[in-house]
Amino acid sequence: MTRTPARAIAVGIAGLALVLTSCAGGSGQAGGSVQGTELVIAQTEAVQTFDPAAFRGRATQYVVRQIMTPLVELDNDLQVIPALATDWEMVSDTTWQLKLRDDVTFTNGEAFDAAAVKYNFDRILDPATASPRRSLVVTLDSVEIVDEHTVNFHTTQRDGAFPLALAYIEMAAPGYMEEVGPEEFAKHPIGTGPFVFVSNNPGRGIIMERNDDFFGDVAKVERLVIKIIPETASRIAALQSGEAHIIGNVPADLAATLFGSTEAVAASGTEVWHLGMQVERGQFADKSVRQAMQQAVNQKEIAEAVFEGGAEPLNQPAFENMNCHNPDFKGYEFDPEEASKVLSDLPAVTLDTVESEKHVAEAIAGQLRAAGLKVNVNSMEDGAYLARINAGDSELYLASWGAGRGTCDEIWRQHFHSTTRESQVFTGYTSPEVDRLIDTAFSHVPDMDAANEYYEPLIEMLMDDSPWVPIVNPDQIYGVSTSVKGFVPSPIGQYNVTGVELKE
Repeated sequence: MTRTPARAIAVGIAGLALVLTSCAGGSGQAGGSVQGTELVIAQTEAVQTFDPAAFRGRATQYVVRQIMTPLVELDNDLQVIPALATDWEMVSDTTWQLKLRDDVTFTNGEAFDAAAVKYNFDRILDPATASPRRSLVVTLDSVEIVDEHTVNFHTTQRDGAFPLALAYIEMAAPGYMEEVGPEEFAKHPIGTGPFVFVSNNPGRGIIMERNDDFFGDVAKVERLVIKIIPETASRIAALQSGEAHIIGNVPADLAATLFGSTEAVAASGTEVWHLGMQVERGQFADKSVRQAMQQAVNQKEIAEAVFEGGAEPLNQPAFENMNCHNPDFKGYEFDPEEASKVLSDLPAVTLDTVESEKHVAEAIAGQLRAAGLKVNVNSMEDGAYLARINAGDSELYLASWGAGRGTCDEIWRQHFHSTTRESQVFTGYTSPEVDRLIDTAFSHVPDMDAANEYYEPLIEMLMDDSPWVPIVNPDQIYGVSTSVKGFVPSPIGQYNVTGVELKE
């Protein structure tokens, strides 16, 4: 398996490269059942919507990203690079100023300018929109137009990592959005991306054509098709038959099955896999039960046996390259005998998971059963699963949550801070002291020496209260046809395809 090595994730903003990059390559032709310069990607999850203010989740984002562009991008080292913005500067403790490109139009002919930026962020800030993207720019208070190609972002507090958040907010064409409304826009989106939306047919897939006027490097392929194939075996079969050129979410234990005209390629991932426990009611309301769950799980065994060594076992809710990770934290010792003194007396519990992660859930359930807990694994469709955990209706669930910016705040604020509990319940966990530590640590970023004075006790508190059992940080594994040239795997699951070419 070809693998992109792990790299440190930088959080500081000063000195970031100001060069827009993409993969290298040329045009060509694919073999198999896919003809011409049509690149086909198969992913596990359906796109929730094409309204860039109305979704949450990587599977949707990296399809939307082909049609609509953010102000900045993250490269494969998770460094901020220009996109629609060319430069950014913190001009005061609570103001970031961005300079915009002056040569970009939306694919319907509308000009991209400061007014378009303000329109898109005002939609996210408007409570009536109820945007799931709001928590990504949690410190944003308002957007001010300075001139046609300059905007000021005003934040509620000092936010040294704010440009990282901007990489996750795509720009929609405002005039068109106002003309047709969000519902119609979601059916026929318009942006400034490398591809132009054509159609979305459940049988054929999401079809996009090359944007020849794209402001960056124009795509090598003429057409991009995204197919939704939830089942892993079916996705691999599609790759091997030539129905797809690239597939995502390849389980580590199946990576070795890709050979001949296909191969597995990987990058160090940015997801924190964990068990979430409902702390407000039921048996997991007892902290001693949650702590026994920590003793019952062998993360190293999961990393080695289930992920074939392609994962980092976790003893805290952060992986090694996250800004707050504490390498000196010891965590819990694996002690199933001690755990069984608590867990064996409990009634049966249900472990919720999505279909694509069921094999991991089953392995964890096996460890819990060995520690005396009676566990039933409930595999669900992605949408129903997300609705269930968002509402706090799951007593125990397996989740994989991304920290694409490499910052702990982007995960911890959403899952552990009281301000997000009304919209996303998850475990229901809140603590005034955790709120204080999250807020205070965040205010010091990117000065990590100062921030870690608060992150270190925060990790101690979260692991003592134990709303989560951290599991692993796995590699991001793709299956790729050997007819694909120039594809570079992304640690955050993004499709870097503008430079991809197809050859026999």
